[in-house]
Amino acid sequence: MLTEQFIAAIGVPEKAPATNVARDAAIFLTTSQAHLQAVTVVLVDSTSNFLLSASADSTVHVWSIPGLLSFANVGTQGLSPLRTFTSHRAEITALAIGHSASFNNFAVSLSKDQICTIWDFHKNTVLRTYLLPSVPTCVTLDAADRALYVGYEDGSVQQIDLYTVGTTAAAPTRMNALQNGDETVTPIQPSLSSKWKSPDVPHGATLSISLSFDSCTLLSGHQSGAVLAWDVASGRVQANVLQTPLPGPVTILSFLPAVGFARKTGRELNVATVVKPRFGAFDSGDGNVPGNYAVNFELPSNLTSESSTRSAFEEALLASFFPQSLLDNGLDELTSWANGPSRQPIEADNGGPDDFMALDVQPDKIRELTLDEQNAALKAQLSSMRRLQTASFDRLEAINAERKALLKREHLRMKSRSGTTNGTCGILIPDDDESMDDSDRN
Repeated sequence: MLTEQFIAAIGVPEKAPATNVARDAAIFLTTSQAHLQAVTVVLVDSTSNFLLSASADSTVHVWSIPGLLSFANVGTQGLSPLRTFTSHRAEITALAIGHSASFNNFAVSLSKDQICTIWDFHKNTVLRTYLLPSVPTCVTLDAADRALYVGYEDGSVQQIDLYTVGTTAAAPTRMNALQNGDETVTPIQPSLSSKWKSPDVPHGATLSISLSFDSCTLLSGHQSGAVLAWDVASGRVQANVLQTPLPGPVTILSFLPAVGFARKTGRELNVATVVKPRFGAFDSGDGNVPGNYAVNFELPSNLTSESSTRSAFEEALLASFFPQSLLDNGLDELTSWANGPSRQPIEADNGGPDDFMALDVQPDKIRELTLDEQNAALKAQLSSMRRLQTASFDRLEAINAERKALLKREHLRMKSRSGTTNGTCGILIPDDDESMDDSDRN
């Protein structure tokens, strides 16, 4: 397993060593005898704080990487694993770790007993158990940790949704998150319809699988040297990636990191030379670096301050709490609103329309209007009232016309029902419903 600082490799016999990397130089750090049989898988979590080593002896050890690299390794205390997972009963063939950087991250381990166990490697507790249809060989998780993909000895690949359960795809049942631990007692058997098989000629056992960064394409490496591309949405083979199979089995398969994004991450330090720490001679109970140990490094570029490259909004957004400057500005603004503009008299020569109305202005401080301004305001009010009166009269006239039409229609209906040809049916249209003359409008 390779990270930016070190390589965790599979050791022989039955050891999980760690190697510190710096260009062409390296420091080899060995551990004590950890597993009883050969180490099969070694993984490092996303925070580079924990190392998991699985073995053919059906156990998984959880190691502390800072503890392995610390100078406080007194005797063998610092070289022992933090905890050991012992729920499997056969050789562990595959191991995967979730992408979370919190303390709720989990691990997925598969063994030859056809058991897939999802467990919390921080607490060493089982979260969920799956019963697999055959012996698994490899496993991987999608980018959102919502599904895992398992490769089998018969060359098939199975998709296991971590949020649904059911033996048939027709009636799936929703499940809670893994971290709730509600389904730890009853093992779950995935649906057989979630198992993907290649319709072409057999390619041998599936030895390695890898997902793209968007979890839409899955690559599987087989015993025959073939590499197949699967469509995750449909579960079918898209194409055979290689025109000619590789001369040997595809044991390791991985997508390259996605490029082209705006944010770039890189190493800020280059270690030119490495001095072997010789932990046995430099054991320190307090964990301090020995005085005769030195490290030399070089800066590939000028160091820039993060505060100088971020705006005020980014600083407030990325901070764990509200910045003190933002709180001070808010308090100053509230104070100015309470004691400032709202209690000042209105100026006569405003440059433009106000964006707010001061409701607490004292009446004696309001500027008195001149006679011409009062006459103009009264004329505007009269004009507005005349327009309102005209609109009201028009509305009344429309209602009156509608009423007359309804009465006339009712008169004709009753006349046709009674069968009379002359005379009236007793419904009279009153004369007071006539339209108003123009004198009423004025």
